[in-house]
Amino acid sequence: SKPVDVSEQVDAMLVDLKPLLAHIFAAFKAPLTKRLKGSQDQELMNKSFFSLLLTGSSTELVMLLSSQEWQNALKVHAGIAFVDLVKEGLKVQSSVEAWFLQMGQRLQTIVAKEQGEITLKHTDFEESCSESTANYTKLQAELVQSFQATQQRHRSQASQTWAKVSDILTNRHGAWSDADDESGLQFWKLDAWEDDLRRRMRLVKNPHGTNHPEAVVYPVETQETDSRSIETAREAFRLKMTKAMSE
Repeated sequence: SKPVDVSEQVDAMLVDLKPLLAHIFAAFKAPLTKRLKGSQDQELMNKSFFSLLLTGSSTELVMLLSSQEWQNALKVHAGIAFVDLVKEGLKVQSSVEAWFLQMGQRLQTIVAKEQGEITLKHTDFEESCSESTANYTKLQAELVQSFQATQQRHRSQASQTWAKVSDILTNRHGAWSDADDESGLQFWKLDAWEDDLRRRMRLVKNPHGTNHPEAVVYPVETQETDSRSIETAREAFRLKMTKAMSE
């Protein structure tokens, strides 16, 4: 049978444990270096130890840890080193807890500040929206009022223009004059126009004028007028006026 190589078996057994030991010794180097001393007060965790721990074989590491110096150091100082290790862990825990508390407070401050800024921006946005809505509502009301005023002005101008055109076309000399109207009655009224002295000195045609037939005893339509009596009355009036002027 093939002889068994103990070194290979040790390396195979400690292949996963060796990186863990290297990590522990490296992480707690300060307290372990301070406590683990040799018989001559020399440092056991020196550069050669870490070199062996990182690059050496597992058999050499086991033989070093099993040496008399390391056994005495572990017997005498293992408990104290463990206590120091626990204290160091507690210090690390306290510092980590303090760091977490400090970071939590900072995060709360940052979140509160961000929340305040968001609330302020939201308030400013609401005020801006309200102001914009009020401005647009006011502008819309002004536009509607302006449109209504323009529409009313155009309607008035169109009405006046139509009245002028109608008057031009339907007067006595117009294209649409009423030739059958033998009465030829036209009614006039004072125009609303005034001069610099506020005098109304212009006449305009009154389409709604009337001779007030209700003010006479008998309607005009029922009065029988004789042309001869009218001519006789005119002659008598003329002779009377001539006689008065000759005297």
